[in-house]
Amino acid sequence: GAGRRGARRRAHRARAGRRGAAVPVSADRLQRVVLDTNVLLDLWLFDRIVIVVAFAGFLIRLGNLMNSEIYGHETTLPWGFIFDLRGETVPKHPTQLYEALCYLSIFGLLLWLFEKSKVKEKHGFIFGLFLIILFLSRFLIEFVKEDQVKFEADMSLNMGQWLSIPFIIAGIALMFYSAKQKPSPKSAKK
Repeated sequence: GAGRRGARRRAHRARAGRRGAAVPVSADRLQRVVLDTNVLLDLWLFDRIVIVVAFAGFLIRLGNLMNSEIYGHETTLPWGFIFDLRGETVPKHPTQLYEALCYLSIFGLLLWLFEKSKVKEKHGFIFGLFLIILFLSRFLIEFVKEDQVKFEADMSLNMGQWLSIPFIIAGIALMFYSAKQKPSPKSAKK
């Protein structure tokens, strides 16, 4: 009953170090407590937030398109845009539109996974997948984007690609981490 739940809560707080130094805390125990409580809570939250972030990214890239910002190299493809606002006279890759469509697709996929599958029980899975797909698409689209700053001209990969790599790795790590999790008791009952 209520007495046992209260005792469990007090024991959990003591293990988590919330009641002072009454319980000896080793580095291993502290790491387990932090990973078991804070990280899982944060990952639960991030799994939900990134769905909306993907949609916001879609809207931001449409804004970039309307402002003729962050476009690509010259192209002969029929969907090339001439960015008059920037003084361009030849069609360029509409990389903002490429990214917007990727982000909208990511939004749809993540929303579908969240609503129709059990991956939301594995905290961090959706967040990890978001990082992988978003930054992999950005990495690939950067190949047709114009350099944002002059020093990128001599680089094998541009700055956007270099900055995408750690996030792709983090996404892979998160997906491995989430795959090792056991479903929480709350999600197992549903």
